[in-house]
Amino acid sequence: MYKVVWITKFRQDRDRDEMRRWWLEVHGELFLKIPGVLHYVQNHWEQENPHSGAAVTGREMAFDGHAEAWFESEEAFMTALATDEFQAAIADVPECFDTHSMVSGVLTEHVMR
Repeated sequence: MYKVVWITKFRQDRDRDEMRRWWLEVHGELFLKIPGVLHYVQNHWEQENPHSGAAVTGREMAFDGHAEAWFESEEAFMTALATDEFQAAIADVPECFDTHSMVSGVLTEHVMR
């Protein structure tokens, strides 16, 4: 399995609630059309965890959310990346997200329970 995660902030010049709606209804629907996506999850962050010991009260959250996508393999991801559907999703990103603060990575998942 090949898992990719994008951690992101919304653009500051847009309404946060509108960006959440857009992410679900517009961008999410674009992403679901990409061939080869086995699993896609959006995680909309509500607040930093006040019980983690790392959260600083009164500051802006570091990120607004993250998305996770699973593909059969790296080859399947690369094939999907070359599709018009994936390119449409990429072209849509600047409508909502601050591309300068976006972080992305390929993960190895270790399910502990």
